[in-house]
Amino acid sequence: MNGVAAEARGVQSIEVGARILEAIAAAGDLVMLRDIALLAGIAPAQAHPYLVSYRRSNLVEQDAESGRYRLGPFALQLGLARLRSFDPLKAAGEAAARFAADTAMSVAITVWGAYGPTVVQIYEGSDQVHTALRPGTVFSLTGSATGRIFCAHLGVELVVEAIKLQKAEKSPSRIVGSVSDFRSIRAELPYIREAGYATTSSDPIPGISAMSAPIFETGGELTGAITVIGPVPSFDLDPSAERVREVIDLAHAISARAGYPASWPIYMTPDSRRK
Repeated sequence: MNGVAAEARGVQSIEVGARILEAIAAAGDLVMLRDIALLAGIAPAQAHPYLVSYRRSNLVEQDAESGRYRLGPFALQLGLARLRSFDPLKAAGEAAARFAADTAMSVAITVWGAYGPTVVQIYEGSDQVHTALRPGTVFSLTGSATGRIFCAHLGVELVVEAIKLQKAEKSPSRIVGSVSDFRSIRAELPYIREAGYATTSSDPIPGISAMSAPIFETGGELTGAITVIGPVPSFDLDPSAERVREVIDLAHAISARAGYPASWPIYMTPDSRRK
C-alpha cells in the first residue's frame, strides 16, 4: 500500500510540474512567480520549490534583474528533439484515417507541389462519393476550398506564378476545379485566414461539399491542408454545424502536435463575415 501511495504522489507531482511549465510556455515571455502559480492553479508557495528544481536542471531560468522566469536551455533541447522525431504528415494521415472511419466522410491530405496543392494521401469514408481523387491529384488554387487555403497562407508571388502554371496546363483534367486570376479571390483571403478554413459546395464537383483547413508547423509555416469531402445533403457547412467544428478541431490538433499553438479564430465562414 505504501508503495502504491508513493507512486500516486509521484505522478501527481509530475502533473503539477507540467502545469507550471505549461504556464511559463503560455506566457511567451518573462513571467512572475505569482502569475505562474495563477496559471497553474496552485499557490505561489507551492510553485516555488518546483521552480528551484527546474532552475537546477536548466528547464527554467530566472532573470537576474527582474526575478521573473522563462523556459531554459534544456526545455529548448526537449522541444527540438520532439520536432526532429515528429512527422506532421504521418500524424495527419493517422488522424485523417480515424476521421474518415468515424464520420464516413472522405479526407484528403495535400501539400504544395510543382503545380500547386497536391494530394498525397486520400482516405475514403464508407459514405462513398465519386471524387476521382488520388495521390498526385492537383487542386485548382482559385476554384477549390483546398486551393484557397494555400492562397490565403502563402506568398502572393508564389501563388500568382502557380496560377499561371495551372492556367497553362494543356490537360485541364489534371487540375480539379476551374482556374481564374488571383484577383478573383483576393478579397476573400483575409476572411479565410481569420476563419481558419475555406468551403465549397457543388464546386468544383457537383453534389459534393468540401471543407479545407490549414496544417501548420512550429513557427507558423504551412505544412499542408486537410480537406473533408462529402455529399451536399449530409455535409452541413453552416459555421455552427458540428461537422465544421470537428474538421477545425482536427486541423488544430494536428498542428498542435507539430508544435504550433492552435489559437486561430474559428467557426466563422468568409460569407458570414461579410454580412
